[in-house]
Amino acid sequence: MNSQDSKYQVNITPNAVANIKEIVDFYVDAMNYPPAAKEFRDAVYEKLQIIGQNPYMYGIPDNLPTFAEIGYHKAPVYKHHAILYLVERENIHIVYVVDTRQNLWLNTPIKLLK
Repeated sequence: MNSQDSKYQVNITPNAVANIKEIVDFYVDAMNYPPAAKEFRDAVYEKLQIIGQNPYMYGIPDNLPTFAEIGYHKAPVYKHHAILYLVERENIHIVYVVDTRQNLWLNTPIKLLK
């Protein structure tokens, strides 16, 4: 994903794709509310456009020291969700899209950068 105004290439990892699918499925199946799934998807897409144009707009998550140490940035998106990503030169790696009210993902930060 690369917007025409961006010098950054946004790469969505398989983990982030799975996270998005899980959240969309929750809105559709568990909540039985497909409009929320669409709103969520649209909000994620819009936020990815913003991140692609200015990845440093969102800071390092001080409240997540293990992630901060690796260099993750945290962008809030759609109600209680966040996108966690790494910036490597002109590449942005979207690693997590999570519900911040849950903490299962906190145990294992993925290290992509060397």
